Amino acid sequence: MASIRELPKSGVSRFERIGAHTHIKGLGLDEKLKAVKIRDGMVGQEKAREAAEYLRKYEERMMVH
Repeated sequence: MASIRELPKSGVSRFERIGAHTHIKGLGLDEKLKAVKIRDGMVGQEKAREAAEYLRKYEERMMVH
């Protein structure tokens, strides 16, 4: 049977939040709405970025109607 043990305390006593993702300017899509591997501060996740744009456009259309 597995046992549970306490982890030793580390020297880090506080967590500092840095303004992450301030470098992101968009989804990194080209004029045909296809994701570019590295663009606008985005790297990778091409299919997810294309899907996010699709959903954004869908929501935008739904708000108009």
